Amino acid sequence: MGNREVLRLAAFACLFTARALAQTSAGMITGQVLDTQGGAIANADVVLVDEQTSVRTATKAEANGNFFFPSVQPGKYRVAVEAPGFKRFEKRNITLTSTERLSVGTLVLEIGSLAESVPVSGEVTPVQVSSQERSAVLNDKQMAYLSTPGRDYMNMLKVLPGVSYPDGSGGNSLGTTTPPNIGGMRTDYTSTNLDGVVANNRGVGSNENQVNIDAVAEVKVLQSNYQAEYGKNAGAIINIVTKSGTQAFHGTGYWYKRHEMWNANSFINNSKGVSRDI
Repeated sequence: MGNREVLRLAAFACLFTARALAQTSAGMITGQVLDTQGGAIANADVVLVDEQTSVRTATKAEANGNFFFPSVQPGKYRVAVEAPGFKRFEKRNITLTSTERLSVGTLVLEIGSLAESVPVSGEVTPVQVSSQERSAVLNDKQMAYLSTPGRDYMNMLKVLPGVSYPDGSGGNSLGTTTPPNIGGMRTDYTSTNLDGVVANNRGVGSNENQVNIDAVAEVKVLQSNYQAEYGKNAGAIINIVTKSGTQAFHGTGYWYKRHEMWNANSFINNSKGVSRDI
């Protein structure tokens, strides 16, 4: 094999690897560990714990106190920090959404014994400081309590800023759905990802991998200024994340009824003073 063929294979491998890395719904969690005087605490042990599955991921703070968890799936987490001569620090209720660059801020360790602990509850950051992206999230609570035609989560994106359906409906034929217009762009320019894998037909813009709305944990829309690794199309990117298992057994039960008895009277009947037929 000649040098030219080797270079071609290497370029193809790099291209394939970059494309594979881009197909993900994972985000990033960062922060910094300092003492009460503002000094960095190098080599502090930092552990990220998934509050639903108890899966633990460990790392160490760098010389400047910064730490990174580069590939974290959406969910609820807590961060625990330990260092010799300091009290154990734990920050809880940290919620990470799809593709989010989340900074947990500066974690200040107090002098004391590791047997002592300082628990802190996480708060929502009012301003996105780790990314310039403009995005919006539809969470599982909204999908559970908001009504939508055909139980199609794409229809529910209308509650997000900059999203509209010209015809008032996002549903298509059975098993498919069409994304809305986001930021004034045509639906063909919108990319839809399901758990990090492209799920829409680029020819007509429809999503042919429709998921039961009860199985969806969140839908995040990257509208503009998102990171380069997510730039697979000219318009917005819709990231659909399905629910994952937990340590506790859980399930749902529901019953739906759609019938003419719930409909309002027609305009023609009202104009003629005719009561609604049941």
